[in-house]
Amino acid sequence: MAVSAVIAKPALEANSTLCATLLRMSPAAVGLFLIGLVSQNLSKWHKPIVDHRYRKMFFFAAAVITFGGFWMSMVAIKNAPVAVACTLMSTEPLFVLPFVIIVQKKRIRLSEWAGAVLATGGLVLVTLFTV
Repeated sequence: MAVSAVIAKPALEANSTLCATLLRMSPAAVGLFLIGLVSQNLSKWHKPIVDHRYRKMFFFAAAVITFGGFWMSMVAIKNAPVAVACTLMSTEPLFVLPFVIIVQKKRIRLSEWAGAVLATGGLVLVTLFTV
């Protein structure tokens, strides 16, 4: 991930973050499609999309979480030092906690909350002393 951030930094000076996001995600989507075809698992993989109970959640996850996450990482790489941008991108697990509570209706243990607080504190320290 660090190598891709270093490579993306100069490319983002000449291109928009939205364009970079599309260019970064497109080969992955094509690759997964081809792997699904070759392994004959494509019919299994598309079941969540066909099932009306999961369709909205799937498209929300794809549009907001996946695309939004990649886009925000490109924004971070473009507008911040690469070390800070990579630190920001490594906080992805922090955003999982609210989704676990809301979507899966699970309780978060104290140790998990403590880890999230420590990670956030570390992020603040790195950001304050780098920028």
